Amino acid sequence: MTYVEWVGGLDGAVHSTYIVSPINITYPQATEPTPGVLVRLSGIWVMTDGALEFLNTTGVEVKPSSIPRVVIVRPSYSMYYLVSIMSTGQVSVNGSLASNYAGWVRAGSVINITAAPNYLGNGTRLLPVNGSSLLITVDKPMNITIDWVRQYLITVSSEYPVNVNGSLTTNYTDWANACSHLIVNADAYYLGNDTRYVAINGTGTYGGVCSPMSITVDWAVQYLVVVTSQCPS
Repeated sequence: MTYVEWVGGLDGAVHSTYIVSPINITYPQATEPTPGVLVRLSGIWVMTDGALEFLNTTGVEVKPSSIPRVVIVRPSYSMYYLVSIMSTGQVSVNGSLASNYAGWVRAGSVINITAAPNYLGNGTRLLPVNGSSLLITVDKPMNITIDWVRQYLITVSSEYPVNVNGSLTTNYTDWANACSHLIVNADAYYLGNDTRYVAINGTGTYGGVCSPMSITVDWAVQYLVVVTSQCPS
């Protein structure tokens, strides 16, 4: 005589009976009880007269025995959550590059999201505003958005010092946010001995940087001229 006790499934209901003919006990492989939550069967634990065995299967057959025995069947389920990552640029999710990621992640797992600048070529790049480095423990369904800003490469070349957005430099190279303003000012550069250089182009306010820019500030030499006369001219 064989006594069988088993959990019916996700509802946790316990069933038991004595069997005189084989009985098949099966479990659903996966079910989604609520949106974004997945319960997946890992396998089945079978204990026969105290001896425990794990079976990587969705069902077991229990046969009657000529001698008394007790068989206890328990399913092993794991919970997964749907994780979605929306991103204009590519990000690394646990080491794999993706722009839009969606996948089932086991509850309690940690996902590592890193975002580095995406260089698009010809002096244009995307820079992450948030999510440059995130470690997230998955304990519920998640929708994650990584925001980006478009930037353009700006170069300002000058033989003599100029002021670019408040920084004094001769050769300026930096990234500027799209549609930002660029201000280039240049004071006269004095060499001494009554000689100076003045900027003749390349200075001013550049409104709405909407593309990569290469600016060259050209200079003209000027000499101090002093006219003296004993009589007004």
